[in-house]
Amino acid sequence: LKAIIDSVEGTGIDTFVLDDGWFGARNHDRAGLGDWVVNEKKLRGGLKTVIDYAHSKGLKFGLWFEPEMVNADSDLYRAHPDWIIRAEGVEPCPGRDQYVLDLSRPEVRDFVVEAVSRVLRENAIDYVKWDMNRALSEIRWHHDYVLGLYEVFERIIGAFPNVIFEGCASGGCRFDAAILRWFPQIWTSDNSDGYARTAIQYGTSLCYPLSAMSCHVSVCPNHQTGRNTPFASRAAIAHLGATGYELNPNNLTAAEKAEIKSQVDEYKAMEGLVLGGDLYRLHNPVEENLFAEMLVAKDKSEAVLTAMRPLSVANGESVILYPEGLDENADYEVLPQKIVRKGATIMRAGLVAYFPFGDFGTVTYRFRKA
Repeated sequence: LKAIIDSVEGTGIDTFVLDDGWFGARNHDRAGLGDWVVNEKKLRGGLKTVIDYAHSKGLKFGLWFEPEMVNADSDLYRAHPDWIIRAEGVEPCPGRDQYVLDLSRPEVRDFVVEAVSRVLRENAIDYVKWDMNRALSEIRWHHDYVLGLYEVFERIIGAFPNVIFEGCASGGCRFDAAILRWFPQIWTSDNSDGYARTAIQYGTSLCYPLSAMSCHVSVCPNHQTGRNTPFASRAAIAHLGATGYELNPNNLTAAEKAEIKSQVDEYKAMEGLVLGGDLYRLHNPVEENLFAEMLVAKDKSEAVLTAMRPLSVANGESVILYPEGLDENADYEVLPQKIVRKGATIMRAGLVAYFPFGDFGTVTYRFRKA
């Protein structure tokens, strides 16, 4: 873990997140859920050793939990087998070798609140990823479960106002409006393939702001699609949301790490637009061989347009992008072309997009009032 922390030095990455496996007898995904006690055989000195090291390197520290779930092979289940959701007289149905704790019961809610809070009280944690990796089944009181879940969120997140909590459930299944009360960002999907994300993020944006979408750059071939997409394209699409990296930087070349530094700088330059700008959907990737979205500042002082052409076409027609949302009467510098044009001219005449050779190429334009 320290080697991973060391490997991001100079890249601009600012948070290290420790995922599954740090607790109980969690040596595989069939055991340990529910036992939220640090496994010091793995982490000598506890979480504090890793947290202190991350902080000493200028990184925030994040930790993964799945508090609503329990494995049959756990101390919690052995002590309280009646705490899971189950139908009377029927053998309970596991999913991913785990069961769902019945949060309609106050004693179960109390346990979850204290188990998570204890870890947060005892460690200087900056970020929590709250996961939930199976669907609810055999549940008669779904409404009561959800109200219980909201109470748990209120009690834990309310007690730790300086910790950023991200929602996650088998990807983006936690994207309901109420969740945004507690989770300012939600893991949009486990599918982080650069091309697939164009449709995923485009569709999610119809209901939710870009600031709520957690969008990460992952390795290739992609773990869910087997597809290879350019590193630059993966970053350009991930920048249309709360961006991050889902990979082991020890496996990256020096050139790729330098590229990450450039990508992080580019994202920081447009982060204000992601968090608070207006979104214009220019091309729907589900309907055509083109994706394009544009982010415009509220005062129209700056904007970013990102587009992907998924499939390269030999001798294909020119792609002209027509920006939207600019101030018609203002002069804008257009980068990287380094030209100055009226907003009206840019929007009506458009920009000829010169995509990199090959599939899944992206282009990004930046507009600033001159």
